[in-house]
Amino acid sequence: MNEQLINELCEKFHTTVNNLIPVYAKYAMTKDITSIVAELLIILISIIVIYFIMRYTKKEDIDWDWDYCPMSLIIIILIAGIMIFICGLALILDIRDYILWSISPEMRFLEQIVNTVK
Repeated sequence: MNEQLINELCEKFHTTVNNLIPVYAKYAMTKDITSIVAELLIILISIIVIYFIMRYTKKEDIDWDWDYCPMSLIIIILIAGIMIFICGLALILDIRDYILWSISPEMRFLEQIVNTVK
């Protein structure tokens, strides 16, 4: 978002930058909440997948020895673990952004402008 776009938005909605900041902040916070919910769902699904694999291996009495364990189960657990890790990091960043937007929307708005102009 650059200065020209901000001026166009202000003219279009007959407002000033000071009135536009809370609207943009609410948009950004809503976007962050959506991301947080999606990441939590991915983490939950990954945990459920790992749980059912562990339950299946106990029921079928599969030994977790590398020579006898089906490689597909190990790959699925590794992928689920990686997804939990990546979504956990993204979740932390989205929560941080949400908190920063709620504390100081003016500073975040200016930061967004500076980052997009560079």
